[in-house]
Amino acid sequence: KEVLLAILDKGDVFGEMSILEGEKRSATATAFGETELLCINNESFRPLVQQNSALAVKIIRVLSTRIWTSYKQIENLNLTDTNARLIHMLLTVLQKEKVVLEPRKKHYFSFGFKELVDMCPRLKITSPDALQRQVFSGKVLALENGKITCLDLDGLAKELEYHLKRDKLKGK
Repeated sequence: KEVLLAILDKGDVFGEMSILEGEKRSATATAFGETELLCINNESFRPLVQQNSALAVKIIRVLSTRIWTSYKQIENLNLTDTNARLIHMLLTVLQKEKVVLEPRKKHYFSFGFKELVDMCPRLKITSPDALQRQVFSGKVLALENGKITCLDLDGLAKELEYHLKRDKLKGK
């Protein structure tokens, strides 16, 4: 099954591990909409980094973020409650984007429910419609034009706490 690893934006980098390790790439990128890419191969990479230290720093930051994201994905896999997993993934995206979780502050995600579910591997969903109604009740999360909107960033974090406590009680 395919797993959605990330949704990249303007200026983002991918494929850096392949260049650094000299190995075949382990993932595939798909562009949605008009896209402009700069392709860098092994021969052009080293001189480029030597001439441009800012590029080296950017790649180090990308790698650091990817490692942090991997830890968050493993943490997500260990959650058993479906709602907790989906909300945890949304909070991971917010943390990655360095969004401050303020009360009653809105945030518009660049993806919809299907992409969110794809970010959570091995998620057992028996009824996507029911789950969508349950998670996107309009209190904290909503779907607007097919995209996820958080209506209350601080409320989203509290919602995760609630689901984690509920899940823990179920386990006992």
